[in-house]
Amino acid sequence: MTGKSIAKHTLPRHLYLWGMPGAGKTTVGKALADRWAWKFVDLDAEIEQRYAMTIPAIFDRYGEEQFRRWEADTLHRTVDRFASQCVIACGGGTPMRQASRTLMRTTGYTVFLDVDISLLYCRLLEQGHDQRPMLKHLQGKELLDFLQDMYRQRIGIYRQADIRIVIDQELAISDVCYIIEKKLEGFADGDLTLRPNWKSD
Repeated sequence: MTGKSIAKHTLPRHLYLWGMPGAGKTTVGKALADRWAWKFVDLDAEIEQRYAMTIPAIFDRYGEEQFRRWEADTLHRTVDRFASQCVIACGGGTPMRQASRTLMRTTGYTVFLDVDISLLYCRLLEQGHDQRPMLKHLQGKELLDFLQDMYRQRIGIYRQADIRIVIDQELAISDVCYIIEKKLEGFADGDLTLRPNWKSD
């Protein structure tokens, strides 16, 4: 079954991507939307456009709590704007609000990209994290410790996602998309850890 046939016949709803900073939600989301000919929305980009401010500027000027309120409101507006067939890359903290989780679970499927913390750490160092307001002042062990603490605080919520993809090493985006499709089709049961010797067919 191809990605487009999945989109047309199996998933007449939204797909929400959850995960830690650096998990690849935006990259994977864009790839899935392209494969399925769906709309793609990056929730952080929607917030920046709506309020005409960068995420770091919102944090600096209004604080995290105000950002979270705007994030939840923007999520609701996005869901209202797109009736179906939209891949939405959520912010790392988006699922932390009960109302937002309920909205996502009742209007689509949720996928948790569970990336190993050491891999997240390396990605953030390589990509830079100056534009991530909760991380931008952290370096070295402080950053690693912060990521580990954040993961412990959020994992209970993230695990409520419909599908969990455990990623413990770098993979081609096409491989991650393939596994998500397989999960959605029901061919893979339970948690699926992607190992170095794993190949898509």
